Amino acid sequence: MHAPERVTVVGAGLMGHGIAQVFAAHGHSVVLVDSNEAVLGQARQRIRANLAQLAAHGLCDESSIDVIVERITTTPDLEQACAGCDVVFEAVYEDMALKQAIFVELDRLCSLRLCCAAIPRS
Repeated sequence: MHAPERVTVVGAGLMGHGIAQVFAAHGHSVVLVDSNEAVLGQARQRIRANLAQLAAHGLCDESSIDVIVERITTTPDLEQACAGCDVVFEAVYEDMALKQAIFVELDRLCSLRLCCAAIPRS
């Protein structure tokens, strides 16, 4: 299997924006999707702030922050987010009915592609 070029992350909250940040920092194109437009609107700002904090500690090159953030696009449209993606990460809040509904949609939209659930450890 080839390395994913385009990554979709479903859920722009704490875990989702962090997953998007890591993939973008490693050169991948990322689409971050969330139905909550307020959370979605804050995601890139939160990622930029995280990267600035890493740069302040010498863990990230400050000059790369804009490049990393520009690799991330956001949308509230799951179908649009999944078009042409190589891998999908599910990172929505812990609501089993919501997760099941999302996976039904992902199954329809992403046939034969890899989907991963972000499962927090207790």
